[in-house]
Amino acid sequence: MEKALDAYRAAGDDPARRRSLAFAAAEAAHAHFIQRELSGHRSHDDVVRRLAIPPEVFGKIGARPE
Repeated sequence: MEKALDAYRAAGDDPARRRSLAFAAAEAAHAHFIQRELSGHRSHDDVVRRLAIPPEVFGKIGARPE
């Protein structure tokens, strides 16, 4: 998830690339959250804060690009 977030942050100004990388980071975050839930962790606030997940990524968790 951290690599996906780093790639998103380094994407530059290309809107199509940023959108694609935002969805990739959101998918990685979604998988990470599911793993945490399966381990008994119910709150993800600490991860969101620690990794500073941007709203553009957080808002796409669980969504699929069209």
